[in-house]
Amino acid sequence: MIFLYVLFFIGILIASIQDIRRREVDNYINFFLLASGLVYIVFLGIFNDYNLILLGLLAFVVMFLLANLFYYSRIFAGGDAKLMIALSALFVAASIKLTLINIGIFLVFLIISGSVYGILYSVYLVSSHYSDFKKDLKKYFWFKYGVAAAVVLFVFSYFNLFFLLLAIFALFPVLFAVAKSIENVCMIKEISGKELREGDWIAQEVSFKGKKIKPDWEGLTKKQVLFLSKIKKIKVKEGLPFVPAFLIAFIFYYFKDYFFGLVI
Repeated sequence: MIFLYVLFFIGILIASIQDIRRREVDNYINFFLLASGLVYIVFLGIFNDYNLILLGLLAFVVMFLLANLFYYSRIFAGGDAKLMIALSALFVAASIKLTLINIGIFLVFLIISGSVYGILYSVYLVSSHYSDFKKDLKKYFWFKYGVAAAVVLFVFSYFNLFFLLLAIFALFPVLFAVAKSIENVCMIKEISGKELREGDWIAQEVSFKGKKIKPDWEGLTKKQVLFLSKIKKIKVKEGLPFVPAFLIAFIFYYFKDYFFGLVI
């Protein structure tokens, strides 16, 4: 399996660089990782244990279902979902139970790494655009009241834990305001129509030559990109480059036995 780990590490590293640089991962990387992993499992099954082929199929089906669940729940973008499926062979173990456990362990690592990475990346964006961020945040008048209410409720939670629950609810509109300001200031840019690519997210409805194109989670189609290429300026929304979270989760997964050894 060392070969598989090295191959996947290189593939995810390249995908991470692409995602950071242009918010896009080439399909050939995901297809190459998926095909290489499944071929490796098939050969391993032929020369060792045929059950590995069935377990590889199981891992693929489970990851395919999870990736589609995350995609249509709008948690993952298309490239993230494809990468998730591409890693299927990584989780094949000696039994159904162990294969499913491996998938579960990776998902836990992905959730943790994604959360921490997302917070750190957001801090980086805010620090890079602090003055504009602060100005935009003022539009959400409830922000200061929400923070004040949360602080007061946290203090009262010392006497009754019920106030802790109320404090958490009070933070929701605060977090919404922060997230919207980060999106407005740090994640929306204006580009030429000629720079548009398939899958780009437009920030607002665009009217051109009597036709309206609305923002869509799946991004622009090739036909829409060609149509809008004649526009001089258009606002697009950049998503969080999430593939680096996969890379972090992959590294933790590789050393999972070491980490569990420290905990247990």
